[in-house]
Amino acid sequence: MKTGDTTLNLRVGNPSGNACYLKATVMLDDGTTLYTSGLLEPGKGFESITLTQTLTTGSYDARVHYQAYTLDDKKTPLNSADSAFTLTVTE
Repeated sequence: MKTGDTTLNLRVGNPSGNACYLKATVMLDDGTTLYTSGLLEPGKGFESITLTQTLTTGSYDARVHYQAYTLDDKKTPLNSADSAFTLTVTE
């Protein structure tokens, strides 16, 4: 992404065969949260997100934290997983 932009092209989704909701949180490894989705139904997702802040030029260790929830009205938390990536910001 470019310095000063808040739109990050990042494909995140909940596979259609999944039997749970997923919530995705994009964060830097220092704990800074850049984006948190709502509950994604199976088969739903997105290809770009709007970050809560801009980043200066550089490379950042980042991750998407996925939290799963039951599909019932209780939306009980289930397991979670992280997917690491390098977020590169250029001028």
